[in-house]
Amino acid sequence: SRRILLKLLMRSAAVGGLEPCSVDIFVNGELYGYVDVYPGEDANTLGEKAEKEILLEDGEKEIYVQFPYRVMTVIQGVEIDDWAYVQPARPEKKLLVFGDSISMGCTVERPSNHYSCRLARALGAEEFNKAMGTERFFPMLAKAKDDFEPDYITVAYGTNDWDFLLREQFHRHISFQELNTPLLPEEFLRYRFPQSLLPRQ
Repeated sequence: SRRILLKLLMRSAAVGGLEPCSVDIFVNGELYGYVDVYPGEDANTLGEKAEKEILLEDGEKEIYVQFPYRVMTVIQGVEIDDWAYVQPARPEKKLLVFGDSISMGCTVERPSNHYSCRLARALGAEEFNKAMGTERFFPMLAKAKDDFEPDYITVAYGTNDWDFLLREQFHRHISFQELNTPLLPEEFLRYRFPQSLLPRQ
């Protein structure tokens, strides 16, 4: 068998200090285990260290590690047995996610159970998540330039819009007036990313 030792440092990425969090590990698409981090009193400033030993049978294996969304995770080291090697295995497809705290995975205990993570794994795609908590639909996001062209796009807004805007304001807000185009949001995204797949209603 082969052994991999993963050494992590978790630091808070949110106001209020480091919260309990999970790092999820998959081997060949199957859940291997979790690294559960329960921070101590000084974790807010110093961070919290965690380790996970992964024991593998002989042969080539694909290891997938899902990090928590509200915690800055630093990989401090990776130790492997002699005569073993590690090489990157980046997915060929790319998934771009727009949305609010729901799409961000705000209340998910295990990050790999978040819907966008599960969708990315099902599609064999690398996830680029631009969702932000309390975010309302912001048409100018569609104009943002990236250094890649996504193969898939998901857009999930509305919860915060309905909380903060009247019906007339909401419809005016999503009319894409800021973009000087009569296109509806989905139509504009199809124009902006012609090669990408967007879900149809």
